[in-house]
Amino acid sequence: MANTMSMADQYEALAKLLQPQDPQKSEGNQARFRRVQPVDQRPPDPVKQLLVAEPTGRGHPSGTPAGIWEDDEIPHQVTAGNSEDLRETPSFEFLYKQAVTSTDAFLGITDKDASSACCEDLDLRIDLPNANSLSELDLDLQQTKILLTSPTYMLCLPLPHKIDDKQSSAKWVAKKKQLTLTMRILRDH
Repeated sequence: MANTMSMADQYEALAKLLQPQDPQKSEGNQARFRRVQPVDQRPPDPVKQLLVAEPTGRGHPSGTPAGIWEDDEIPHQVTAGNSEDLRETPSFEFLYKQAVTSTDAFLGITDKDASSACCEDLDLRIDLPNANSLSELDLDLQQTKILLTSPTYMLCLPLPHKIDDKQSSAKWVAKKKQLTLTMRILRDH
């Protein structure tokens, strides 16, 4: 026997099969299953999923939030975020310096390129317009940071590269009231 149902009749028959017959039965199914919406397809919010307990430090009572360090283990130094210090932060800029010869520039024999990865020195220019003389500036240069203080300025700055503080130099330009630090970059390679 040949199937003589039209396409429209087939769709109607399929729709009847998919619709629940008993209204009480359909409410129970809706409670167990819900219709999938496009919003259900996105990944869950990681903040809502993660429940992390507050950290407790060594030597602190349980439930007391604290870091991993004891108070006596933290060196008390002036930092960039010191809100008690009302001195002005001077403007500054970093410049990279590279020793380039004619063979580097024209022949390309060495592996040097124009990137900062091939630079040997790091210059830090600090503008101090209200500084009267070099003698009022106090400079502490370490391998990973610089601390510059004066009666009117305070700058505590982490350096972008580890430097050799023994091969570094400072130059004061009185006309511009600018301090230029030239620091040798220490590379791992």
